Amino acid sequence: MYPASDFRAQVVAKWVAKNIPGCERGWDKCVTMEVARGDDIIGGVVFHDYNPEAGTMCMSAAGGNGWLTRPVLHRMHSYVFCDAGCQLAVLQVAEDNDRMLSIARRYGYQEHRIPRLRGRDKAEVILTLTDDDWLASRFHRRA
Repeated sequence: MYPASDFRAQVVAKWVAKNIPGCERGWDKCVTMEVARGDDIIGGVVFHDYNPEAGTMCMSAAGGNGWLTRPVLHRMHSYVFCDAGCQLAVLQVAEDNDRMLSIARRYGYQEHRIPRLRGRDKAEVILTLTDDDWLASRFHRRA
């Protein structure tokens, strides 16, 4: 994990922002997780909008085929729930991102579709996962 002040965190955050349509502005305050193959970034997670009073944190992620493995999923959620002590993880996903929506559904996230959140003709799906649901999930138990 890299804090936002770290140079590598800035590299990973820019890489993730570049690979999420409509996210070019990136994040001011964040922590990042890099998934690499050799010297090449193949995936990344940006942890942002941390609200310690409410115990919530948002994640934004991007990557190519094969980067989002069970160990990566476990580590990214461990950061939110164990390291940061949050009780709720939040993902924002374009409504047409079938692959990520499918992964989130299998992982136990709850869906909330918000019309126009990505623009006049584009909805976004807000996905939420509680720490209780994560701890009870078959993915957590296997990890």
